[in-house]
Amino acid sequence: MKIAKPLIHPTPKKGWINDPNGFCYFRGRYHLFAQHNPLSPTWGPMHWLHFSSPDLLHWREEGIALKPEHPYELPWGCFSGTAIEDEGTLRLYYTGCQEGAQVQCMAYSLDGVSFVKHEGNPVLDGASLPVGYSVKDFRDPKIVKQNGRYYLLMGAKKEGLGSSILCYDSPDGFRFSFLSTFYTGVDEVDGCLECPDLLLLDDHRALLSFSPQNKPSHGKGSFQNIASSVYVYGEVDLPSGHFRPLSGEIEFDQGFDFYAPELLRHGDECYLAAWAAMWGREYPMAEQGYANSLLVRRISYRDNRLLQSFVPDLDSYWDTNRDYGDRLVDSDLVLFDFGGDCKRIRFEIESDSGFSFVLHGGYIISHEAGSPYLSFARTAEAYGSMKIGQAADSTRYVKAGDLPRYYFDILIDGYVIETLINHGEYAITSQYFSKGDNSLRFQGKCRVSGLSLSFLKGRQ
Repeated sequence: MKIAKPLIHPTPKKGWINDPNGFCYFRGRYHLFAQHNPLSPTWGPMHWLHFSSPDLLHWREEGIALKPEHPYELPWGCFSGTAIEDEGTLRLYYTGCQEGAQVQCMAYSLDGVSFVKHEGNPVLDGASLPVGYSVKDFRDPKIVKQNGRYYLLMGAKKEGLGSSILCYDSPDGFRFSFLSTFYTGVDEVDGCLECPDLLLLDDHRALLSFSPQNKPSHGKGSFQNIASSVYVYGEVDLPSGHFRPLSGEIEFDQGFDFYAPELLRHGDECYLAAWAAMWGREYPMAEQGYANSLLVRRISYRDNRLLQSFVPDLDSYWDTNRDYGDRLVDSDLVLFDFGGDCKRIRFEIESDSGFSFVLHGGYIISHEAGSPYLSFARTAEAYGSMKIGQAADSTRYVKAGDLPRYYFDILIDGYVIETLINHGEYAITSQYFSKGDNSLRFQGKCRVSGLSLSFLKGRQ
């Protein structure tokens, strides 16, 4: 089966990608890197693959920015990290993954294209770890600069159960010293708090994000994957290395395929980039020589809630728009002529007795009357040749409340489906492999209002 490649989600020409890295704005363009194996559409020794864009929609593959070549990066490569612009220089901080130990490194660029590794690498190693933490799982540096000092947040697994985010500081970004245990995971599980990030909302408030491995479910609709991605709202004081949580760990996305978000503030806007896939699976597009994609969304935080939306320029991106207006559905309504590899669907749905709608013949979103949950199911058709390993269940749940109506904003781009509910209060990302059914089908007794479809055809 020929699988349509996404048009507006960063996707490699060949090889494997996973976590986004180094999300930044430098010299008039957005830059986004990904963990990358150029030799195979499966995980392998990690490189950084570089994408850039003027608008977060038109992505250009710039080539490999970092490759494993020094003893401090061998044999497993250049693992995840972040970027910072510092007085006209773009710095990348990343993890060098040795056998049995992980160390932190830096590379820099004056043009945003060619990168030189710091002669003094590593800038931080396992000798700096507090007692009780493992040098084998000490990774994913987040770099922050405030009032002339540099702060590095690190995911660090304990030698037994449990994991923390540790904070280091530096006067120059080259020599770091341990400052504090910034945050410790809520659950004592056998995994690391991967890919920590910190989005400063002001001088004293921040969103701390990270991706805990093997976090147990807290009930229906929570932590449904083998690895999760969460944020915590709290008060922060970087000079003391202090973070005081004011919320619990809240998931960014309840879907099948979302991991390792990285956050960016640019001007008045904030964004996240994430991996639109999940561990423990083999994906059918690998037969075409590549595997997986990234996604980018705009985010805001208000009224103690993170809201997500598609990037602003998406509204002006479409070749064709169709408005279907309002429809009453008595039992079944099928809309065909729903082709095109990239499209957006928006509508509000109201029902007293429950409803469901089906995309491409097998991706089913439904609500039962009286239930606080929306369900998202992928039928067997969705999997194709995908082996889903530990993530074997085919349904995800979102606890959105038993409401009289729900608003859906759905972006379908190749095999990536992003669903935003109630103006971005909830998000569900899934890979889905259609076998050619181009229908949208509503079932149940419901009213569908403001139904619109937008299409992008054939643009690469």
